[in-house]
Amino acid sequence: MKATTENIYARSKLSEAVRLLAVGEEDVRHRIGWAAKELVILRPEDLPEPFRKQLSLILEHCSARGTLLASDGTTALGAIQNTVLRLRKKTASNIAQQIYNLFHEVDHYVQNSE
Repeated sequence: MKATTENIYARSKLSEAVRLLAVGEEDVRHRIGWAAKELVILRPEDLPEPFRKQLSLILEHCSARGTLLASDGTTALGAIQNTVLRLRKKTASNIAQQIYNLFHEVDHYVQNSE
């Protein structure tokens, strides 16, 4: 199967997410937030079929707490920020590992499809 433009785009977004995880100066929870903001841009169809569920699960973990509303009804924290800032470091580390694994698997898929 040949890699599509969408698959290559997904690999580049995953690569950027991994770069942010690796070189960010903040703690892992902040870096997860930056990485998740790269991944939320992806559409399921950007990824090869076998990896769509993995992306969905990562994004669910990164936004599980939902949006935090202020008393006036405006958004105080978006779902990603509200969630990742409350993650335990071990949970954040597990999410980082999931992001890395997804990148590695998609990268391998794309390289073997070109």
